[in-house]
Amino acid sequence: MKLFLDLDSNQFVSDPLFKAPVDAVSFKRGDAANLELAFVKGNAVTGLASGATIAFGIKESGKFDGDFLVFADDFTSLSNSYYIAPSFNTEALNDALNNDGDDSNDVASLAAMLEITWSEQSGIYQSSRTITANILNDVIKGSEGTPLELPDADDWLGVRAVLFSEAQSLTSGQKAQARNNIGVRQGVTDGSNAASGQIGEYIEASRSTPANIDGYFTVTGINLTPGDWDVRGHVSFTSSATLALFSAVANDAESFAGVGFSNEARSSLQQDAGWINTVSFPINEERFSLSYPTTVYLMASAVMADGGVSGAGRISARRIR
Repeated sequence: MKLFLDLDSNQFVSDPLFKAPVDAVSFKRGDAANLELAFVKGNAVTGLASGATIAFGIKESGKFDGDFLVFADDFTSLSNSYYIAPSFNTEALNDALNNDGDDSNDVASLAAMLEITWSEQSGIYQSSRTITANILNDVIKGSEGTPLELPDADDWLGVRAVLFSEAQSLTSGQKAQARNNIGVRQGVTDGSNAASGQIGEYIEASRSTPANIDGYFTVTGINLTPGDWDVRGHVSFTSSATLALFSAVANDAESFAGVGFSNEARSSLQQDAGWINTVSFPINEERFSLSYPTTVYLMASAVMADGGVSGAGRISARRIR
């Protein structure tokens, strides 16, 4: 750092020609600041008288009677310039910046007072105007440990994951297991039914031999695992009655007790005299959202004025999530 001191004003200036006032300079704690000081007279650099003494000092702001944070007076001269390297690694400066091994009270920087005095005659001293010396705390103290370097991804990735190159040789079962491990449910695109637990899984059950219906009758049922399923079905009624009311329902309660179960699909039809004696109608598709394994039942009900009714049917479900 080079400082110019104007002997006409005792002010630090930017250069001998323009002489813009310099009000502040910055230093770093822990470093030795290599300073070059030049005195300016008029617009030219000039030297002090032979044997002149110079002192450089920094104190905490406002503490004019206090001890120095930094001090040096061993200037050397060369071609009208004066050189010194004051230490910024002093006990007083460390205390002011709280460099005590406790990082909870660290001070990032300190605004202090800087002044230079000189004497060309014994007992006669002159001083520069006081300016601000901003002293920044240093990051590298020299006592820190080296941070532990983590291994490269290539060193551990193969232990914790399946690399793309290796995944190409997995069997279909291994690929399905890998998808399941990370929660991916993948369907199929070849027209087949997806594997258990995968999107597109298909389950069905049926009764082909009609059973007599007296009130209501459970035709068949399917066991569904947790997930979202689209359920549909149909019931075929064979009747000798002249008047009958047919109903069919798919729900997880195995009951006709009432309408409004959370998972239910329902359909009904009235047959009057003159209808054919066999009627088949579907149960509209309904979304069943299940959080635990559940049996969904297909049931049929018939209320007759006379004669008898039997029923058969089929229920199916496809996983959509």
